[in-house]
Amino acid sequence: MCENGEICLIIAPVRRLPLPIYPAGPIVAERWVPLQAARLGTLRTALRNTIALALFAVAEAASGGERLEGHVIAVHDGDTITVLDREHIQHRVRLGGIDAPEKGQRYSRAARNELARRVFERWVRVEWNKIDAYGRLIGKVTQAGQDAGRDQLAAGMAWWLRPFAYEQSLADQQEYADVEARAREQRRGLWRDRNPVPPWVWRRKHPDRSRSRATQPDRGTSAPVVHATGATRVLPRSLRNRSCAAAILLLFFWETNANHLFF
Repeated sequence: MCENGEICLIIAPVRRLPLPIYPAGPIVAERWVPLQAARLGTLRTALRNTIALALFAVAEAASGGERLEGHVIAVHDGDTITVLDREHIQHRVRLGGIDAPEKGQRYSRAARNELARRVFERWVRVEWNKIDAYGRLIGKVTQAGQDAGRDQLAAGMAWWLRPFAYEQSLADQQEYADVEARAREQRRGLWRDRNPVPPWVWRRKHPDRSRSRATQPDRGTSAPVVHATGATRVLPRSLRNRSCAAAILLLFFWETNANHLFF
């Protein structure tokens, strides 16, 4: 009541504080600043962990895929072999990064003999990263530390597959390019011809012959190969499966941290 008996309305400034509503109920104003700091710290930790996991997934995907070791029991041509592993399972393997002459081309027999001289009836390691349409493992083959694909290029018995260079490490890309260039300059092997026909051009002109060569073994001078559905087994995990698993793990980790952030 005012002095003259009338009703007076007194307006006083009121400080408004943010009071967000959470499932647990209203948050007291005095706890707002510490809570925001805690949430910010949790967010930074979650982002740091997520980025670290993403980098790990990328490194894992680029690490080279799977490994296989075994005894070479067949050399089919200048870039394809059959490896018998410790469990006596046969794996058809194509040397990654190169393409050798097909049967029917010049130097096809020479390329096969050159590869057989290096790996036939010897223990090799295969670092493979994919499987082609014919069920062959595609990867780097080494024997006693020597890269068989690189040696084929050095002998002038194959072409470097530039369109698939992204599947190789940067060091291998540079080495394969240099080795092929030296073989070309020194006119080794197939480079003695003025215009050698690349095998991918030959396959386009002879699709039926190239398809049969990819699915049937050559029983020339090498050991017989049983190439049937039940005789060949692929390793349990591929690089593609590992990348997918890493991506799923990354999403799960993020969802778990998101629950802690917002609830």
